[in-house]
Amino acid sequence: MVLRKTEAGARASDRRGRGSSATGRTRRDDLAEALLAAVADGRLSVEEVIRAAAPAAAFQKAARRLLAAAQATERQRTRVRHETHDPAVLAKAQRVLRLRLARRPGVHVGLGRHYRGEHPQDEFGLVAHVHRKGEVPPNHTVKPITVEHEGVKYTLRCDVKQIERAEKQATLRPGNRAVVGSDVEHGTLSGVVSRADGPVALISGHVARIASGWTIRAREAGGMVIELGTVIKLRDDATMDAAVVGSVPPGEVGVLTLGPADVRDPATIFTGVAVTVLATEGSGTKGSFVDGLNVPATFSSGVTMTGLISLAPRVTEKGDSGAAVLDDSGRVVGFVVGASATRTFAIPAKEVLGEMLGL
Repeated sequence: MVLRKTEAGARASDRRGRGSSATGRTRRDDLAEALLAAVADGRLSVEEVIRAAAPAAAFQKAARRLLAAAQATERQRTRVRHETHDPAVLAKAQRVLRLRLARRPGVHVGLGRHYRGEHPQDEFGLVAHVHRKGEVPPNHTVKPITVEHEGVKYTLRCDVKQIERAEKQATLRPGNRAVVGSDVEHGTLSGVVSRADGPVALISGHVARIASGWTIRAREAGGMVIELGTVIKLRDDATMDAAVVGSVPPGEVGVLTLGPADVRDPATIFTGVAVTVLATEGSGTKGSFVDGLNVPATFSSGVTMTGLISLAPRVTEKGDSGAAVLDDSGRVVGFVVGASATRTFAIPAKEVLGEMLGL
């Protein structure tokens, strides 16, 4: 009988102990939830919670275990971003996309603003330019490109855009900007560069090609006609559209050009940059915005030029080929090569100067 009472008492005590332990766990869970809620809504900071718990021996043991595990694994949470203007990241992402589309001929990888229908979005990223939309999968099946750079993971979406049909601009349009060309073709003076053997003029390559064999002349703002000389070097192909003409009479440089200007590095150009196009009188000096980088355009000659800067809205007309494009600091961004129905296309100035003049 005594044994039975003792066993019953032990069982009752065990039930009370288990109940007390369960109640303690519930209270701790409730407390943890309340603290997390207070931190989430800003009533408490994480620092306040840690300082309050630090004196407890149980906390110190748990904290040491967590620190030891962290030091052993050197864990670091990778941040994920979906948009960037970092040239290094964009270059990596373009290389990955080019490899992915390497077996699809006629696909050109570029950069630009993303569109929802016809409406431009703030998001900036990769664009696969194609002659026909069916050449690559539609937008929703093109997987985003993921690259990691300096501990940050970037996941960039890719749009598919059809290469725009464009027309190179080279018809006579007299105006307050110097018009250049011959009796058969006209464009706009890109600029004048000083060299040891005298100043030379940069003009559109396709204007110079059509005017080949003719003396290149310029009509400045006051209507005076100046002979610039003959074509020294000419490129009019898929990657370059420029010509060097010389030598320009030194006394006429001032009336044909603005003051000296720096050239903007293409790596620092991104969509949304405001620009001014120094066009001829018909279209005038007008503002636009960089809409895409490293984009292609197919012209009426059938040639698809690559590596272009697209500007939107279109602000040029025939006769504006070669016109300089400046940013808001007066730096030269590029030179106009043509336009589609909605955009003006320019070739980066740094590439023209490097290829045509070795600068």
